[in-house]
Amino acid sequence: MRNKDRRMSNFGKCTEEFKLRLAFSTAEILVRRAHENGMTPAEYFRTILEIHAHGREEVSRIHEEKLNRLLGEGK
Repeated sequence: MRNKDRRMSNFGKCTEEFKLRLAFSTAEILVRRAHENGMTPAEYFRTILEIHAHGREEVSRIHEEKLNRLLGEGK
């Protein structure tokens, strides 16, 4: 996947940037969880924030639609 493609989310192009500081132990846990889920830390953080902002149901619905398109199911 090209870097450019990774800057797109299910909610549009990722143009906004947030910078924050975390305690080392918190960052370590989040990075480990990202890797356990096969994601980069940025992908993991983005997904967590999208769920928090848009709600689990909306994020799940969008992912389901994407899967259906990939599998040729639904319209």
